[in-house]
Amino acid sequence: MLSISKKYVVDDSGKRKEVIISYDDFRIIEELLGLDLEDEVVTILKEASQDRIYKTEDAYVNLDDLE
Repeated sequence: MLSISKKYVVDDSGKRKEVIISYDDFRIIEELLGLDLEDEVVTILKEASQDRIYKTEDAYVNLDDLE
């Protein structure tokens, strides 16, 4: 399980307003959420998602053809 060290920034009344995390933890979170992907990769993934939704059969390779 991912453990993140954090520091809270609070306002004058003690209410949490912001969180400070290490850059390394930020990069891990960014990677887990896919926020580090290049625009081209995001576009390809969106197109693949649409192909799955609309069952666009010619967008995929038959597993038997991979031999």
